Order: sequence, then structure tokens, then C-alpha cells
Amino acid sequence: MDIIPGIESQAEKIVDLLVPGKPAKVRGLRVVPGGPVTNTGVSAHRLGLKVELMGLVGTDHLSDLLLTVLQDAAGRSFQGIKKDPSVECPYVIGICPPKIERMYLVDTAAADFFGFEHVDWQIVRNTDIFHLGYPPWLRRSYLKGGEELRRIFARAQELGCTTSLDLSQIMEDTEAAQENWLSLMKTWAPVSDQMMPSVEEALQFIDEAKYKAKRREAGVHRDLVDVLTPEDIFPLAEKLLEFGTRIVMIKCGHKGIYIRTAARKVLEKMGAGAPNDLDAWSDRELWHRVFSVPKSRFVGTMGAGDSAIAGWFASYCRGHNIELCLRHAAAAGSLNATVLDGLSWNKGFEYLNQWQKEPEFPLDPEFRITQKGWKLNNQNGIWYGPHDAKR
Repeated sequence: MDIIPGIESQAEKIVDLLVPGKPAKVRGLRVVPGGPVTNTGVSAHRLGLKVELMGLVGTDHLSDLLLTVLQDAAGRSFQGIKKDPSVECPYVIGICPPKIERMYLVDTAAADFFGFEHVDWQIVRNTDIFHLGYPPWLRRSYLKGGEELRRIFARAQELGCTTSLDLSQIMEDTEAAQENWLSLMKTWAPVSDQMMPSVEEALQFIDEAKYKAKRREAGVHRDLVDVLTPEDIFPLAEKLLEFGTRIVMIKCGHKGIYIRTAARKVLEKMGAGAPNDLDAWSDRELWHRVFSVPKSRFVGTMGAGDSAIAGWFASYCRGHNIELCLRHAAAAGSLNATVLDGLSWNKGFEYLNQWQKEPEFPLDPEFRITQKGWKLNNQNGIWYGPHDAKR
């Protein structure tokens, strides 16, 4: 459950907003289902895909509220969510002030106990794509060398599914922060057909020392992505492909979305949810800009990465080419920034298509890639990289 107060303060940094003994003015409250199950799963459902949800909740009042609101949000009930009276509902309090990087208070609760036995394998057997999100918040997924998550994905692949993994940031000063996340990535990548981290997550997992250095450079006034160049980001996708994943989509906040894909012979192993035209999808490298949201319309970015993935799947599962899939991902993530939560932006696939044509939300005209070998296609507004086989 996401609990999001509407913060009106115009503070320039979070430490000026959250001061002991000093009230911070808020107006309104959003209490909505959140996380990848909702923001990606329900959004994909609203965008016209046939979706089942899986997860673990308790029997406490917040869990009951979550299931009720989740059913209302989707307009249907779901069979794959398990209830366990020994656990409690996970929740996040989202502190999302205007113009300041968001902050979360997180209780992972039931998520700590989610594992192989909570997956409804009969549903998976009849599924093309199996998507899982936020392994740093799923305690059993990263213990014992990441074997539980590897086992889940390996079984999904055995049943013919294409697997997809979304990451989340590792919370500092926690048990999860003590794990060797680079080693975990090497365990999970070979069974992850698609990997969809944010750039912050990818850097934290793959190069922790550089992540910490860049965080210090960014300070409290800037997002991490503001101090990263494309040259910092390209090697992250290269590493994930090297580790064994097949399609890497890195969400770069207001700088857009970067994607790399593997060779055709690697994509052939992707299962029921593989792209329709493997030749057109192999050896690709592209960067899609965000749709610019005017300051007057910008509300927050909570759930934007999950929404971008939903937009991606809505296009991908319709058999669209990689450029159009990226466009729908960028549009969903940008449209999410016009609302407080990660779901209320979603009015269906046709609305998402029409929104992209609104003159109020053009592709970011200021974004440039100056590195050697990159070319801008003026017709679709996408940048094509030196490793792209079809530019």
C-alpha cells in the first residue's frame, strides 16, 4: 500500500522539509495500492493486456484494505495473491515534494516472506511473460546467494515463459545492504530474459563504489541521474548482457530510456513472450527521450518507472517494433509524472496513444547524446547508438 501525503512546501532540499518540531504543510492524502504488482500489473491490465497478479499479504486491516482497493482499481479480482495470518501488509509512505528527489519510508513486512511456494504455477503455465519486481525488498530472493529468485525464474522458463525482472534501490543500513549484489546479478541475469532497472539501481548493483561517489557528487540538491553521463550508463547495459540477460532497458528519469539487446541466437531462447521478429530486435541500441511535462502539470514521479514498464508491455505484447515499444514506455512514465500516485494517470491504451500527440508534451528538445557514433532520427526523435544494427 502506498500512502502519499500531498506536500505543498517549496523547500529546496529534504532536510529543510523534515525538521524536528516544525510541521510541514500538506493537503490531501492518497492511499493506493503501489509497487510493481499494482503500478505495472494493474496498469498493464488497464492498457488492455490479460494480466494475473501474484503477491503475499496478511489478514490485518491494511491488507484487507489493499485487496479491496486493488480490486476496485482493476475492476476485477485476482487469484494469485496469497493471504497469510502470520504476516502483515507491506506499505510505503512516499514523501514526494515538488522539485525535490522523492523519499520513502518502507515496511517490507509480508514481502520478506514471499517465495517459490507463493507463485501460482498453474497460472504461470498459461502465461507468456512472467514479471517480478523489487528483489531487494523480497528478503528470501537475495538470501543464500539469490537461489530463491533464480529458482522461481528457472521454473517459469521451464514452463515456457519469458521472464522479466525489475529492480529497486537497496536500502542502506539494512540487511540487504550487506549482500554482494554484483554476485546476485550474475546469478539472476542468465534466467532474466528482460531486465528493466533504473539507472540508479543498475549502478548500485553493478558498481557500488561508483554509485556512492556519484551520490556524494549529486548531494541533496540533485538527482543521481543529473551527474551521470551517457558514458556512465552504456557499460551498465553491456555488463548485464555479458552476465546473460537478453534485453536490457535502463530507465534514466528525465533523461529518458536506454536499451540494448543481444544477438539473434540469444534472443531465440526467450520463450513464449519473445519478440515476433527476432531479426528486427537483435543487436539494437537506442535511447528514447522523455515527453516534457510543463512545471504547471508536473506532480511527482512515484511509480513512474513501474508505469513505464507497463507502457512497454502494452506495446510489446501487441507485437510492435522496438521503437514503438520505447515510445509507449516513455509516454507512460512521463504521463505518470502528472499525478501523485502510480496508477491514476492510466485511462487506457488509446488515451496513451492520443496523449503522445499533445503539443503540450513534446519530446525533450534539449536532450543530446554527443558521444561518437550516435545519430538522431529526426522522423521519430530517437537516438540510435553505434551498436545498433538497424539504424
